[in-house]
Amino acid sequence: MTTRKMTVLLGLLAVCLTTGCYQPAVDGGFYNPSVEKFHAKKDIDAGNFVSAEQKVGKVLYNDPQDWEGRYLMGLTYLGQKRPVEAQTQLELALAAKDRSETQTPKILDALARSLEQQESYDQLYAFLDAQIDRYEGWQDYARKARFLAKANDIDGAALAYRQAAYFSRNETEKIYLEIATFYEGLGAVSYTHLRAHETF
Repeated sequence: MTTRKMTVLLGLLAVCLTTGCYQPAVDGGFYNPSVEKFHAKKDIDAGNFVSAEQKVGKVLYNDPQDWEGRYLMGLTYLGQKRPVEAQTQLELALAAKDRSETQTPKILDALARSLEQQESYDQLYAFLDAQIDRYEGWQDYARKARFLAKANDIDGAALAYRQAAYFSRNETEKIYLEIATFYEGLGAVSYTHLRAHETF
């Protein structure tokens, strides 16, 4: 093989590794799962959930084990207010990405939203606590804080945020920005009440 051919092949290989390349589709022809998921994400961001469902459906039809496809399908169902179906998809995604530092937290965020949409509040709070026990990451405490804040449990949210800040160990400033936003949204009376007996 000539040097030029080798260079071309290596270039093609690099493209395949970064884009996923076109793969044979189950129903004939070819498709690129990375491209389908990229456009599905754009649809989800734009609120075009039906279009996103079609794109992700194509990915999962060809590869039912695609964890990101399951996650994205969960988001499309959440957008369509189909929380039970979303929960099923997200649980499949979590089973594949149970210990991913970057992917697990966002799957758990979406799972919590699916329980909230079902108005299964006892199950939601049990879920939030279970993830803290299981992972004990700052994202898990922050997740609990967000839902407590939405339920107007200000003291509970402040405590959970303080725990999130502790477990972040200053590795990220995201949690401190979120805490600042939380306090910004409080009225002066609530803020004074909290500061009287809590410090971060």
